[in-house]
Amino acid sequence: MKRLSFFALFLILLIGVSLTSCNFNGSNDVPISVNEDSSLKELKKKYESLVNEKSVLQDRLLNLTSSYSSLQTEITKLKADIKRIDEEIENSYSIFSYLENSVLESAVLVSQSSFLESNFWIFDFKDYIGGGIGSGFIFRQTGNYYYILTNNHVIYPKEGSTLEEIYVNDYYYNEYSATLLANDASYDMAILRIERKANDLPVMKFASDNPVRNDLVFAIGNPHGQINSVGIGNVLGYSKVNLSKPVASSNVKYDVINHDAYMLSGNSGGMLVNLAYEVVGINSWGGTTDTYENHRGLASPVLKIKEFISQNEKYLR
Repeated sequence: MKRLSFFALFLILLIGVSLTSCNFNGSNDVPISVNEDSSLKELKKKYESLVNEKSVLQDRLLNLTSSYSSLQTEITKLKADIKRIDEEIENSYSIFSYLENSVLESAVLVSQSSFLESNFWIFDFKDYIGGGIGSGFIFRQTGNYYYILTNNHVIYPKEGSTLEEIYVNDYYYNEYSATLLANDASYDMAILRIERKANDLPVMKFASDNPVRNDLVFAIGNPHGQINSVGIGNVLGYSKVNLSKPVASSNVKYDVINHDAYMLSGNSGGMLVNLAYEVVGINSWGGTTDTYENHRGLASPVLKIKEFISQNEKYLR
């Protein structure tokens, strides 16, 4: 019995040793743990890659959303700008349509001829010389006559010469012989009268007060003989007239309108008009060269125009 028990114990020990040395899945345990560690690393790398890709995509989405919002804002602004420009175009068309139909027909071209007198023995000679060309406008009609305001220096003869004739050409190119009724160098203004012809010409209205800074104005005249040119600008303020040299025909001491509507030689005597199509001034001085710095103008304000006309009312009957 003891021998059997010892044998059984030996057998159990032998079986235990065999079990510890056996590999039931055909390989040892160390490679299994190495393979599991490698897979985890790959999975971790893939996870981190996906996280980074997601972050990049989120950043792109954010940028696109921001860009879309900016584009929407820009589109809204552009639509508003286009609408504003359309309104300005329509308004400008209306303004120019009215200017052409009601204002420009009141504008006239004024010119004059003068001569130098000389004599030889018992003979007298007249040497005709070219006169000035300027602008003017109709401000009154009485019966069969139109009354025109222009600058004194436009109808003033050249130094040493004698004025012979003043001519007026209207919107329809009709020519008139004009009569000089009144002129004054201290205003640099003159009043002419012409007899009415076939066409009815509109009469301009005067504004009730002088224009102020930033008012929109239109300078209408004949720069360099170009008929009925319209310059657009704003009132810049008021200043004194500072001529390059003194002239007998123009000696204005009061403050005049300074504006940047396009003006050149030939605009003198033309009207300065506001958005209500009323005369706010008479253009009298401007640049002599066609550059931005020289196209600005000076104009006698409307209250001075009314003052001059009032002083010469007796000639307008």
